Amino acid sequence: LLHKNKLNKEDFRSMGYQQTKAVAIYLHQPKTKENYYDIFQRRLDDLRDWMYSAPNYFKKEETDEVVKTLRDYVEMEKEDLINFDTNKYVISIDNHSDNIFYDQDQVSLIDSYIIKDSWRIVEPIYAIYRPATDVAVWQGDEMKKALISGWSRFYQGVEIDADSDRFYQIYFALIRAGLFYQMYQETGAAKVEADRYWAFIKAKAGIN
Repeated sequence: LLHKNKLNKEDFRSMGYQQTKAVAIYLHQPKTKENYYDIFQRRLDDLRDWMYSAPNYFKKEETDEVVKTLRDYVEMEKEDLINFDTNKYVISIDNHSDNIFYDQDQVSLIDSYIIKDSWRIVEPIYAIYRPATDVAVWQGDEMKKALISGWSRFYQGVEIDADSDRFYQIYFALIRAGLFYQMYQETGAAKVEADRYWAFIKAKAGIN
């Protein structure tokens, strides 16, 4: 549906709200007192190493530049991340667009289990940007905003600032680009998808 432009803004608003609610009311939310700044630094280390694992596709200099863009944001937001209320952490699920089934205005999440324990602890906006980034890559910014508006509706009008929006799109597009390139190496498929996400990342990060 996403790749074939079969969804409209109202579909995305509904999907954003339903996914956000499913994550927020999940019974087994992660519990930790560790601050979000330290958690996310480890996430960026994992992401950098994920990109380094495909040096024939992701040039090290470009990977370092993109990861630096992400670290700059984390440093800019350091105080807020350190002081983020740990009682507001929510579970992270693997809800990229391939794991979402949408039919007759109903969202079902499939194969959404996160393998690594340390990846399961996130702030609420994290969960919506996994699918929102896919929407941005395939259908553009307006449809992405429609999806995120469903998240904002659940959280009673909370808005996401432009720096956070850019950060999370780059972050999740890197995960997807790496995944698609690994698939390409193994099967010969998904190179087109990897190229599309990598171009999106470079544009967002300002890399020529």
